[in-house]
Amino acid sequence: MLVLKKISDPSYTSPGLSAEMLEIMTDTSFEDRLPGPLPEETRVSHKIGSYESTFSDAGIVFPEEVGSKGQEYYIVVFCEGASQEEAIETIRDISLAAYQALIR
Repeated sequence: MLVLKKISDPSYTSPGLSAEMLEIMTDTSFEDRLPGPLPEETRVSHKIGSYESTFSDAGIVFPEEVGSKGQEYYIVVFCEGASQEEAIETIRDISLAAYQALIR
């Protein structure tokens, strides 16, 4: 989460560099975890991880871009010792629960 905060902070890098890094992390080949259950137009800049029986996704969700008055939030979910299918389902469940709680 600390790395995500630094990437998204233009005073730490630069406005252009922060925007570029977040854009690269937005449209990835792996959209089945944090972004998966959210409304399609919700922007999620994230990075997944998979190693043996550990699966994760860490990202920044920008709900204000879909008309919400919510502010972006950071979310990091690690699942260890589960099958890949169970881990992805858990990450998706947590992502949706956080979104529903925080966009109010």
